[in-house]
Amino acid sequence: MRRTPILLGVLLLVGCGSSRTAPASPRATATQRPPVFHRAATATPIPASSFTAMLSGRVVDAATGAPLHLALLVVGSGLKMARTDARGSYSVRFPAGPAVPIFVTQTGYAEALAMGALRPHQKLTLNFRLHRIVPGTPPVPGAPITFGHT
Repeated sequence: MRRTPILLGVLLLVGCGSSRTAPASPRATATQRPPVFHRAATATPIPASSFTAMLSGRVVDAATGAPLHLALLVVGSGLKMARTDARGSYSVRFPAGPAVPIFVTQTGYAEALAMGALRPHQKLTLNFRLHRIVPGTPPVPGAPITFGHT
């Protein structure tokens, strides 16, 4: 009788070391995947060109239609500026959205003013006709121009 408990003990020890034991749960047989770590989303800088609009056109003498070379266009408070070429042509990019004033000046001419707003990527042609200043008389500025979606 003493052999029975010893024999049972040996069988238990041999059985515990066997690799053919039943799994403890169904999850134990599934292949374990490593944990997935997601990279945090980082802000991608958006280029300023995505929010700019373009204004182009010509600046000419109101009486003769002659192009005005080196006339100065100032957008808003002077953040963006452009000068006309020999044909009186200009092109300037500026932030789209809010309404901005455009001032056009040339020595010997009355200043012109335009006010408006453009949407991102919008392009607009805007021509200016400046009036020559006659000495001894007050300058005669042109009527203000509105443009875009004001």
